Formats: sequence, structure tokens, C-alpha cells
Amino acid sequence: MQTFLRSLISVSLSVTLLFSLVTIADLFLKKNYSRRWKQIALILLGIRLLIPINLGVFTLPVLPLEQSGSSTSINPPESTVALDSTTKIPTSKESITNTETTTTSVTDSTSESTTDSTLDATRSSATRSPDDQVLADPHSTRTNSSIIIFSICFVIWAVGFLCLLVLHLLSYRNFLHYMKKNAIVIDQQELLWLLQQEKDALHITKEISLYYQNGLSSPMLVGLLRPRILLPTCTYTNDQFSFILRHELTHYKHRDLWYKFIFLLANALHWFNPIIYLLNKNASLTMELYCDESVTKQKPLSYREQYSLTILQILKQGSSSKQVMLSTGFTNYARHMKERFQHIMNTKKKKRGSILLLLCILLIFIVSNIAAGQKNAKTPADTTADANESQQQVQTKDTEQETKTSSLADTTNLLVIGLDSLSKQSMENARPDSILLLTMNKKK
Repeated sequence: MQTFLRSLISVSLSVTLLFSLVTIADLFLKKNYSRRWKQIALILLGIRLLIPINLGVFTLPVLPLEQSGSSTSINPPESTVALDSTTKIPTSKESITNTETTTTSVTDSTSESTTDSTLDATRSSATRSPDDQVLADPHSTRTNSSIIIFSICFVIWAVGFLCLLVLHLLSYRNFLHYMKKNAIVIDQQELLWLLQQEKDALHITKEISLYYQNGLSSPMLVGLLRPRILLPTCTYTNDQFSFILRHELTHYKHRDLWYKFIFLLANALHWFNPIIYLLNKNASLTMELYCDESVTKQKPLSYREQYSLTILQILKQGSSSKQVMLSTGFTNYARHMKERFQHIMNTKKKKRGSILLLLCILLIFIVSNIAAGQKNAKTPADTTADANESQQQVQTKDTEQETKTSSLADTTNLLVIGLDSLSKQSMENARPDSILLLTMNKKK
């Protein structure tokens, strides 16, 4: 969850920076370059917004981080039994009873010392208060508070994402439902012949229906899987119908409805960033400019004038209804009509901008990696997480050690030394031929 939110914010910031660079570059290049390069650049940014992860194409150099503090390793205490070289072997003058007594006393003293040490360790670990444990782990409170903050932020983001996405999809669904109830199928052979003629000119084989729709401000193309062209109930000439059909079919050929769907998802995913809303609107305007450019490409000035006059007439006849999501309008963005007309009437041959596209792709990779952070590098947050993890491991080892210590308190160790002779006469030259260490648990 924390990684997702960090990646989402870093991607949003990187795309904001890239969008600003593309906008500034377009101010100087829009008169000499085609709108194609900007449209593809904005589409790449929209796709980048849908992938909130580090691309990992290259790794930036990472400086080693200095770790403060000393490392603490806790090793479980080992109980060892050592035999002193000065230990005397019982002789024949000593009875077996004395030998057993000595062995028992050595064993008792060993077990008492071991029990005392284990009990001291148990007392020292048991006397630690919860406040001491909190002071020993300074990162625990900070970690808990950061987890709570990230959880609240994630819930807020998820609610905003779902609300915006559901609002757009419901609005589009209601419009389609209204269209199915009120749309009238156009069966005029002359208009259908014009539609087929324009489709053949653009090499489109997909079946596209033609409808009349009341209340439309301008003709539009709707339907991702089943494309339909909606026309307002107005009277147009055949030339104007040709302009309208060519414009909407060009939108279909450019797959602009699918690109609008990508920007809709990106806008919902990054609803907290106001720049993404500007990116969405700018992308739609760029699609309109590129569509106008494609329609009037290599056309004479008279054709461009008639095309512009058709846009003006539809704009005068249209109502002030708002734009429908996932649709292309013939006269959308009336505030930018001056820019559209200047772009349409510009007969100068425009450059494709392939070098600009390559530069944009390179900048996307570079800025995305810089904003997302150095790969395999440890940020302060990561260092804190590692410290918390190591602290948890230390606490786990403390718990295991306390368990082992409590189990040793119930354990008795016996050292048994066996001799190679059983008779009292030969005990003088007897030698130990076996040594056994017995461990007995009182509970088990």
C-alpha cells in the first residue's frame, strides 16, 4: 500500500513535469510542426499515468549510505562442561561411596551455578518494563503512525478514484440509454451513399451506423465497440454532410475514442492532481486540431474555407449542452475556435516531428526513473524500515532466549565418569574410560 501510493505520486509528478515541457515546446513549434507529435506524446503520458511503477530501464549510480549506531547481535548462551586437568582419579583407598559423593557434589555445584546464571538472566529479562522496551525501539511509534497515515491516505484516494470513475461511466451509460430511446436511424440513400464514399476514401471497412439525435450541439462519434455517428436534426448541404462525415470518420481512424478512454482512466487514477485535468483537456483539443489537419491535408484554400464555414454554421445552430464523455464533437471547445481556424488556414507544409517524439520517449524514461527514485537505493524511509525489521528480529531473539532460559531453569545436568575397573584392589591404577553428560528436565 505504501509502495503503491509513493509510486502513484512520483508518476503523477513526473508526468506533470513532462506535460509542462511538452506545452512549452509546443508554444514555439506549433506553427511549423504537425499536431501528430504532440498527440502521440500526450497519449504516451496518459499510458504512463496508468502504470504507477518504476520503469527500471536503467539504474542511477547510488552512493553508499552510512549507518549510524552499532550493530547488536544476540547469541544464545552456551553451557559448556570443562574437565580440569588437575582432577584426581579416585584411588583404592577411597571407597566407591566417596567417589559417588564427590561426583554428586560436582554435579550439584555445576547445576546450581548454571541454574543461578539462568535465573539471573530470567530476572533481568523479566524486570524490563514495557516503557523500557518502547525506549529500546524508538522507531516503533513512528512506524505505527506512518502506517496509520498511509492507510488513511489510501482510503481517501480509493474513494475519490471510485467516485470519479463511477460518475463518468454512469453519465456515459445514461447518455447511451437516452440515445437508444430517442435516436432515429437514417435511411436516406443519399446520406448513406456519402457515408460509404467517405469510408472508402479513408479505407474504413468497419460498419458505422448513422442516426439523427435531438438536442445535440454538434455531430459526434460515440461507441467504443459499436461506433455510431449522431447528427443533429438540422438541414445541411451535401458538401457540409461530407465535411461532417469526413471529420467523424477521421476521429474513428485515429482511434480517438479509445485514447479518450485512456485519459478518463488516468484522470480518475490521479484525481488529486489538478494538472492531469489540464492534460486531459489539452489532449482532447489536440485530437481535434490533428483531425482538422488530417481532413484539410493537401487541400486547396477554398476547401479549407468551406470546412471552416461549416464549423461556424454548426456552432451557431448548436445549443449550449455540455460535452458527452467518450465522444468526439465537430464543434467542441468553442473557446479555441480561433486557434482551430488559424491551424486550418495554415497551408504551410508542416514537419512530422519524429525527432521530437523520440526525445519525448527518452524524457519519459529519464524523468520517470528520477522521480520514482533510484533503483536498489535505500531512502531514509527504507533505512527506517530496515532498522525496524532488525529491531523486530532482535525482539524475536529476546523472546526465544527468554524461552530457552526458562527451560534451562527446569533442567539438571549430571556428569558421570566411568572407570575401567570395578574391584577395590585395582582402583589405584584405574583410568576413566567413559564420560557421560546427562541432562534431565523436571517437567518433561
